[in-house]
Amino acid sequence: MYFCFRLVIIFLYILSPILVPVQVQAQDLSFAVH
Repeated sequence: MYFCFRLVIIFLYILSPILVPVQVQAQDLSFAVH
């Protein structure tokens, strides 16, 4: 259980630098459309 939790934390830690710019771009696009 603890190992699985650590795995999820590491997974999020690796993915967050990828996901955050994508979310920011999506917000900028939706803001530009409106």
